[in-house]
Amino acid sequence: MSSIELPTATDQARWIPAVRICGRSMLPTLAPGQVLVTRLAFGRIRQSDVVVFAAATGRLYVKRIAGMPGDLVTLGAGRLYVKGLPWGSGACTSGAHVERWQVADGHCFVVGDNLQQSNDSRVWSEPFVALDRIRGVGLWRWPWRWWATDTGQSCAQPLMPSGALLHPARTTSAHQPQDVSRKLIQAPAAASAKTV
Repeated sequence: MSSIELPTATDQARWIPAVRICGRSMLPTLAPGQVLVTRLAFGRIRQSDVVVFAAATGRLYVKRIAGMPGDLVTLGAGRLYVKGLPWGSGACTSGAHVERWQVADGHCFVVGDNLQQSNDSRVWSEPFVALDRIRGVGLWRWPWRWWATDTGQSCAQPLMPSGALLHPARTTSAHQPQDVSRKLIQAPAAASAKTV
């Protein structure tokens, strides 16, 4: 008989089941006011997953994982490269500045899908996000926008307290959440997925 590892009470307490997007860093995947429904971060976290994580300040962010532990991430000639392969399409910065990051064990390197306007690992003084700070992995984007102010800053607002269990209400098909898990996990032309 095989054993199944279950999430701990700590895993469940950290989980934030739904957040409202309030910045433009994840356009076109997630727009300001849209709601992202997540799963527990317990278990497999892969490169290209859209994740909700808490910064050291407690502020929540929604970004896509570009680099996993051990990956070399390079910013050069205005392009981002992960393990030597281009990430996304088009330039993400101007200039010929070259910078390299070797992702530390137990951490990841995150970027917004809107590379031109994202405040992310490329510009933070502490570029890596500890994997234990991830509060949820994106599953669905609710199909309509809720009221939200577009502050122009990267952030997310929790719609449910940490640890709350999410049980979607039965609704008519016109109001079903839109399953965008394929879109959320398909990163822009990236290297093969790594799991932790």
